[in-house]
Amino acid sequence: MKETNVIIVPVDFSESTEILVEYAVKMAGKLSAAIHFVHVFNFSHFSDYYAGDVMLGAPYYLECEEELLSNAKKKMGNLVKKNRKECPECTGQVISGDPVDEILECARDKDADLIIISTHGLKGLEKILLGSVAGRVVKRAHCPVLTMNPFKDLNFQMGLDESKTGLEKSKGVAMELKEDFKKLVEKLRMERDELNLKIHLGSMDAQKEFEEAEKKWSHVKTKAADIANDGKTTSEEFITKSKIVGEELKDTYKRISKRLSE
Repeated sequence: MKETNVIIVPVDFSESTEILVEYAVKMAGKLSAAIHFVHVFNFSHFSDYYAGDVMLGAPYYLECEEELLSNAKKKMGNLVKKNRKECPECTGQVISGDPVDEILECARDKDADLIIISTHGLKGLEKILLGSVAGRVVKRAHCPVLTMNPFKDLNFQMGLDESKTGLEKSKGVAMELKEDFKKLVEKLRMERDELNLKIHLGSMDAQKEFEEAEKKWSHVKTKAADIANDGKTTSEEFITKSKIVGEELKDTYKRISKRLSE
């Protein structure tokens, strides 16, 4: 199975960037890979606001473009510096051009083994009109692409975090059980994504066992949502049984991972 040494992570410095970066850094740590962050600066997104002035040859049109590009480079520098501790070999660059074309070219130039990109969760008419950068990258990339919806993951995490209020009110065993299960679900999420990637890269016989494990993962996510919802009453027995299912899934992931390493 081919090793994953270089991961390309496109960022747009939106509110979801921090979630994507945290996810990518953890994944890179699991795979012992280096990360190269890339931000594609496309001034055409802003040019409509200055269209009239451009026709008059207004000089501040170019000044504005230079200022925005400079700010993007500063943000990239801060992003790389912030993540150097957990990912010592991480690097970053700002490129001008079409997002899809530049991301793909960057991946080829860096001989990337994987691209981790945010889907942004576009739906309905917005997706039809704007299309999906992530979707086009997936179709055209020379290497595997791992997509993640930061808003979905954020909502899931918020659901778990909101349960802390209820936990503070509860006592003893129930509180410990909820915290333990929360940690277990977070660990399962990372292990699942890592295995999914390895299976995709290696096309191993473990695919069938992983598909069975996906059913348990769906079951665990449902239970996690119920436990995180303060509006629902969950007994210690329910949480304990949920944790048992989670532990069984954890063992399954270990077994598949061992098979892939052989």
